Amino acid sequence: MANLKVLLHLCTLTALCAAAACTGTLPRGSEAKTAETREPSAAENKAAAVELFRRGKEQARSGDSLRAQEYFASALDSGGDADLILPELMRAAISGTRYQAAIRYFEDYGSLMSPKHRAELGVVAGVLYLGVEQPERARATLEATLRVQPKNARAHFLLGQILRDEFSDYAGSDVHFRAYLEIEPNGEGAVAARAGLLKSPDEGLAVSQPKPVRTDLLPDSVDP
Repeated sequence: MANLKVLLHLCTLTALCAAAACTGTLPRGSEAKTAETREPSAAENKAAAVELFRRGKEQARSGDSLRAQEYFASALDSGGDADLILPELMRAAISGTRYQAAIRYFEDYGSLMSPKHRAELGVVAGVLYLGVEQPERARATLEATLRVQPKNARAHFLLGQILRDEFSDYAGSDVHFRAYLEIEPNGEGAVAARAGLLKSPDEGLAVSQPKPVRTDLLPDSVDP
């Protein structure tokens, strides 16, 4: 990660090189020490985060998911846009089958995201928690998603499955399967959701009382 730390001060180093081009040499003595150790400004951090993110995308495209994660995480640490960077960071971890790392990234950086984007990424985190046999956390994460996005069909479907398969909460699972079918009646999970209902959808509809049989509409009897 040493090379990544250098990038965090990219703009500072660029400024020093520009000064050297004008004077023919880098600052020396106390002036050099001050320039090297001063805290980078917000603008410099932002520029560094953009550059780190760009390099992370390059590494991801080349198939080096581990290096991509290093760059993306450093971009977040430099104050980069979590709504943009965290999904890419988790994608890189998942592509490298580092599921626990993807979960840790969500837990460490998720609070930096806007509520909407965190809720959307929470569906992915819910699947990851389930994959590493942490159904309680999967359930809590999906419930948090639905508090922000009550119409998130995928969250309803997954929560329905978790409640049924992991907690034997068939009534709760029925509620979420029905919510999913209301939002996406022809969605990819519609067949599975209908199969998970406690009763068929028609049974939940009001049934009118049967009308008495009108004998006057019956055909006349025929003599043998």
